[in-house]
Amino acid sequence: MIEEIHLSDSTLRNNYVEDWKQNNYEGASEILNNTQLNNKKLVAQVFNDITTFIVNLENNSDPTFKSNKIIVSETAPTGLSSGSVWFQEI
Repeated sequence: MIEEIHLSDSTLRNNYVEDWKQNNYEGASEILNNTQLNNKKLVAQVFNDITTFIVNLENNSDPTFKSNKIIVSETAPTGLSSGSVWFQEI
């Protein structure tokens, strides 16, 4: 579920942007602690957690995983036993 910025959040967003531009980080932080934004923070955290999980999963590449089960080769491998399967790499 994605939540857009509601009209009631517009003032908070504008104040946050202005505080950030003016290097008023303490004021910007106070705005983020507004209970009105709790649902938005939860949704953002879920997106961050999912993104982190996907990145970690993609980094788990193991080219040898089950390499002995189904062979991938440009040409037919020699010594395949009857009933063995291989995929031709194109």
